[in-house]
Amino acid sequence: MTARIEVVVAGLGHMGGLHARALGRRPDVRVRVVDPGRGHPGPVGRPDAAIVAVPAVRHAEVALPLLDAGVPCLVEKPLAPDPDAAEALAAWPDCMPGHVERFNPVFCALPGLRARFLVAERIHAPTGRGADVDVVLDVMIHDLDLALWLLGEEPDEIRASGLAVRSACGVDIANARLETASGGAAVLTASRVSRRQVRALRVFTLDAYVSMDLAAGRADRVRWGAAGLEEEAVPVPAGDALEREHDAFLAHVRQEAPFPVPAADAARAVRLARRVQAAISPPR
Repeated sequence: MTARIEVVVAGLGHMGGLHARALGRRPDVRVRVVDPGRGHPGPVGRPDAAIVAVPAVRHAEVALPLLDAGVPCLVEKPLAPDPDAAEALAAWPDCMPGHVERFNPVFCALPGLRARFLVAERIHAPTGRGADVDVVLDVMIHDLDLALWLLGEEPDEIRASGLAVRSACGVDIANARLETASGGAAVLTASRVSRRQVRALRVFTLDAYVSMDLAAGRADRVRWGAAGLEEEAVPVPAGDALEREHDAFLAHVRQEAPFPVPAADAARAVRLARRVQAAISPPR
């Protein structure tokens, strides 16, 4: 029988609660929650592994001492609000980024997918989470990471706009267009003040168009050159993205397999987020 791993979840906000509940259902994990502000006092200590889900401005403060003590850490997105702090975290081999969308079963059904052009829409109702950062770092960061991954290169040009609706830390709605030197492009929309939830991604490749509902775990593909451009459903395996992320995290902790998402990718997404923020013109 596999030995149980003690995992400390630091922070019991929206994502910390999801992590704690999901890990609590696993027979191979013993979960301990640390969040003094929510009635879970106590030091983090030296567990077998840790999930850092405190507010983003405290990620480095909490994760760096653990990493220095040899504790593998899954650090929620964004890795850090500041690119330099994100890169400092990414320098640790046992730092793993919580970019859970990379583990969405839809992407498992589409290995090797590379985009020439993509359109992402990620909107949801106010939740109170991510109150320390704007919508670019709170919500759009997922699709900035996916755009870098799917396009395979950094954008040369960025145009963006945004609007602050209810938060004091920046915009709550943002739109960005990214263009690469080789002609690739991405159009991203993010909102955290909507009345509905959408996590949609449309990817155009050299030989097909793929439409994905990332919330429902569905994907459809149209192959260029097919008679009548008929749509076909992509078989998507069963499974939950967070559980898949935990599987990969625990495999790394047990030294069974490397974590498949490099922390350097998360740091690149933070640096790109900062460029998007800089491109958003202040309201007049």
